[in-house]
Amino acid sequence: MIKAPPSVVTLSTAERLVEAVAQELVTHLLWLSNIRDHPLDVFLSGGPVGLGALRQMRTNPLIGEIRWNLIRFWWSEERWLPSGHPDRFEQAARQALLNHIDIPAANIRPMPGPDSFSSVRQAAEAYEAEMRMCPRSYPAAVTLLDVSEDGHVAGLHRGSRGLRDDAPLVLPSPDGLTITKSAIDYSQELWIMTAGSDKRQAVASFLKYRDLWSHRSCKDVGNARKNAALEKAAHKTPANQISTSHATWFIDQASVA
Repeated sequence: MIKAPPSVVTLSTAERLVEAVAQELVTHLLWLSNIRDHPLDVFLSGGPVGLGALRQMRTNPLIGEIRWNLIRFWWSEERWLPSGHPDRFEQAARQALLNHIDIPAANIRPMPGPDSFSSVRQAAEAYEAEMRMCPRSYPAAVTLLDVSEDGHVAGLHRGSRGLRDDAPLVLPSPDGLTITKSAIDYSQELWIMTAGSDKRQAVASFLKYRDLWSHRSCKDVGNARKNAALEKAAHKTPANQISTSHATWFIDQASVA
């Protein structure tokens, strides 16, 4: 059976994109928190769309209806900076949303920094252990990832060990810590977001990959040439590589060539 390709949602402007992601996240968390009684894990992005969506969520009148005691926030990446540093993605998320909602402190699960561990590898191992120890920390309810100009997501660049299927859940990255494809693959919902004309190359690569995927049929499963073309397109960028059938891309018109 051929799985459906990732979905694509295209908005007219970056502002509309941020509003749409914020609305989707409020709706999704409101629905899940009111039909389930176990913790719901959300992995946050440090990118501009992800942070903008968190800020936009504060304007939604339904935000108070979310059962925040059931929501746990984790991070998809973090800079190797001490706790409280203004350049940490954690601090940006706190200022954007987390400091403005009634959520237990224990439900905010930031990646550790050099004030907690002497090496980034030790920190990565500790964060993975924390994820595994928390009941239902994965599959995550939602993982949010911003796409960069070169198509990398979180701290995953082309050739990163974290893109291998046998990678641990968390690894050191060029700037600090990152979750890996192994962790991303556990997400029930994967939202990949990008906006702006500087992202056209990354978006064009993904749309080509999706087009190849969309035109596959059951009879193509054993077609070596078509499989090789799809595999080659998948490895063009990390964003392509982690885009499975449960992924949704949110893009704006400016990012489409």
